[in-house]
Amino acid sequence: MAMHMGLHLDPDHLGEMNELQKQIRRRLWYTILEMNAQAALDSGMSPMIHDGDYNTQPPSNVSDRDLLHTTGQQQEEEALDGLFKSSNQSSIQSILAESLPLRLEVTRLINSLQDEPTYDHILTIGKKLALASGEATANLDRATSRINDLPARQFAQSHCSHLIRRFTLCLHFVYAIKSKRNPLYSHSQRVCLEAALDIISLLDDNLYGRLLLSGGGMFRDISTRAAILIFLELSPDAEAEVSSLTKRRYREHQGLLLQYAQRLVQYAEDRIREGETSVKTYVYLRLMMAHAEARFEDSSFTENDMKEILREGFDKCQTMLKNRLANVNKINVYDDSWTLNEANDTSYSEFQTDNLGIANEVNIDFDFLSDQLPSQWMDQNWF
Repeated sequence: MAMHMGLHLDPDHLGEMNELQKQIRRRLWYTILEMNAQAALDSGMSPMIHDGDYNTQPPSNVSDRDLLHTTGQQQEEEALDGLFKSSNQSSIQSILAESLPLRLEVTRLINSLQDEPTYDHILTIGKKLALASGEATANLDRATSRINDLPARQFAQSHCSHLIRRFTLCLHFVYAIKSKRNPLYSHSQRVCLEAALDIISLLDDNLYGRLLLSGGGMFRDISTRAAILIFLELSPDAEAEVSSLTKRRYREHQGLLLQYAQRLVQYAEDRIREGETSVKTYVYLRLMMAHAEARFEDSSFTENDMKEILREGFDKCQTMLKNRLANVNKINVYDDSWTLNEANDTSYSEFQTDNLGIANEVNIDFDFLSDQLPSQWMDQNWF
């Protein structure tokens, strides 16, 4: 539809139109490109659009107020050039547009079904992506320092950071998982972990954090890839140095990661309170958290400990789901579509209290060093 409307063609080649009309067409096209890139990354498909399929220039870094004012005054081309040069506001879309061709290439590389890229190629394109991400972060930081009192602007900047950083997370994810067995991939583990921590830090934004709690798709990156990387980093390294200074640094590093891990467990719990229907993610994260804490404290983690953690986790989930159901009943008790019996029937008796059978159903090896751990978790229909 967008190409049928000619949005892939730069408006400079489409006859006379004012600057406002040109910028609207460019903004629409790059919004469509961004949506295509994000959707392709989530679906495992290659982007539908290649660089040679369009010649539309990125939208100009001009605020809506200045653009509308310019169009209303019908200034001449010289005045427009002066406006573009004097504009000092960082447009979120212009920041995203700068790295869009590269991120489309990354998506095609990740989702290619024909050729498996070499690790050298991954490192090369990863370096370009890191430079683009760093430049975008610098632009966002400059914008934040000027107008950090606007919640809507802060939300947009958090969303922009998420849209860019998740490409680094996905590009290096497979190799980061392999790094525990093959040290040649240690760079991917470090880069991937940094991206995961950056995405988790987006929860500090109260407004954007609400979207992370209630959203699906890309907004579940925290409870899937980021969680796996955090707990993988918390697993012991059998070949690590054993000197006292190394152990001290290691424990400091592990202590910081445990704080992020605790935040992940709380995040999964908050998602259930906000409407999430699957409890397995929360229970599994809680189980991994208990295992990681036992390792950190050099204590044993037995099968009985695992069963107790599972029982406590399911009991808590049962309580949260009951409370949600009770709140729904209170809100809808006067709805015409509800009968009195439906409003009073909470169906608590139908909730299965013998939930420990799920451990046998899933049959997951909880060894952090197991190569199958990430694939087992991602393959389960939990999310």
